[in-house]
Amino acid sequence: MTHQDPHSGEPISNLLAVQSDAMAKRIDAMIQLQSEMFDTLEGFTRAWLARAKTETRRVSELSTKLAAARSLPEGTTAYQEWLSEGMQLMTDDNRRIVADGQRFMQSGMRLLGNGHAPAN
Repeated sequence: MTHQDPHSGEPISNLLAVQSDAMAKRIDAMIQLQSEMFDTLEGFTRAWLARAKTETRRVSELSTKLAAARSLPEGTTAYQEWLSEGMQLMTDDNRRIVADGQRFMQSGMRLLGNGHAPAN
């Protein structure tokens, strides 16, 4: 004898199978979104490590140029070039921070929303 759901009249084993399938799909979606979020974070880390290497290289180059400068104007020019490049890099950093933050928030919203993309 099979037990039936008193509301739908359907066998309980069928209801459990449907619920189990739905739960498996939700878990798969959550795992996929978590993987996406970790991939996003890994990309952030790679970009910032590359940026740190760039800054190390820049400081080393500035030191070399300042040490080789034979006059105050040469040293001033080297420093101005370094500052100008640094300002451009900071502008790029700010753009990256905003873009990375948006991607991270979108991933988080999808994760919290059980796999549904947020409305734009």
